[in-house]
Amino acid sequence: MASEIGRIESAQRVSRRTALRRAVGASALALAFMAGCAPTSSSTQAPAKGRAKPGADTEGSIRVMVWSGLVEQIVKENAVKSFNQKYPKVKVELEIGTNADLYPKLVATRSNPQFDGAMMNDLFSAVGNQDDMWQKFDPELVPNAASIPADLNPPGGFGYALMLTQFGLAYNPEKVPNPPQSWADLYKPEYKGRIAMSDGYFASYQLAALLEGDKTMDVEKGIQVWQKYKDNIGTWSNAEGQKAELVSRGEMWLAPKFGAWTEQEKVQGKNELFTIPKEGAIQWLGALQVIKGVSPQNAELAQLFFNEWYSKEFQQALVKQGFYIPARADVDIPAELKGTSPAIMTADEAKQKLLRYDVEAVAKKQREYTALIQRTLKA
Repeated sequence: MASEIGRIESAQRVSRRTALRRAVGASALALAFMAGCAPTSSSTQAPAKGRAKPGADTEGSIRVMVWSGLVEQIVKENAVKSFNQKYPKVKVELEIGTNADLYPKLVATRSNPQFDGAMMNDLFSAVGNQDDMWQKFDPELVPNAASIPADLNPPGGFGYALMLTQFGLAYNPEKVPNPPQSWADLYKPEYKGRIAMSDGYFASYQLAALLEGDKTMDVEKGIQVWQKYKDNIGTWSNAEGQKAELVSRGEMWLAPKFGAWTEQEKVQGKNELFTIPKEGAIQWLGALQVIKGVSPQNAELAQLFFNEWYSKEFQQALVKQGFYIPARADVDIPAELKGTSPAIMTADEAKQKLLRYDVEAVAKKQREYTALIQRTLKA
């Protein structure tokens, strides 16, 4: 998974120069899962009322941003196919990439939106709230999303959760024959130079703060804790695939990383296992957003398209093929996957077990956190 981070900037309106600067900044930094923008008021563009619901004869086209890789494949094989059967005269164009690539395009075209919907992780969703980029869904257009537990959704009332996973620990079972039981195990002297860390996603530092008794999981405090153990960090990587390669080959022995991607990599033959230490794992989610400022028809068509992503068939494909946690509470785990990995769980289990934090607060300060890591841990 590619790393994503952008700049924190103060602007109610984004000028052409600012938009270009954001685009360049996000692409150049390309760290994990983040982009920063200054707070603005997140207003709502209400769904159009009194309009006839699109039907089989509706003509048009929509452009939707989709992550590259396995999710892209699942979208094409399931959502695009089923949507085209219902709306054969509506063309669906997918813009493929990472949030680091895609979000700056939204900012650069906000005065004349070129995209109707987008996949965004929780941090980018929070950044979009601050940047006033989204409009709220009309629940009548996405009835398949009705069973998503409300507190799993992105902050601010914009968008719906699509899938989740947890931030835990991956390890090489030959180098680490006994699974780590605590996040504090990463501090052990025998792991000097053997841990792959990220400076673009901050969960490792939040969990370090939690170990110190800070229930707010303050990122800055966690970074300060890691200063005492920075000799254990053998490499820095914001790409899940690269960390998997390093751990699998035994160059690194442990890596804080995501459950779903670790399980996908195991299927590809990587020698790594996933565990959740006793203190817990942090929740990560992927969400769907409708772009503010698009035409009423395109907003409706985008939501109807997204409704296909919330079908049981689509959600089950996310579980079976990607080992993701389904957002829908009424989607069960297939019998063949139950108990095979701590990464496998239902939406209700995720709601009960995973640690959640103030995503919007972290989104506002991520540039500061990255700079602090650079000064104190990487210098």
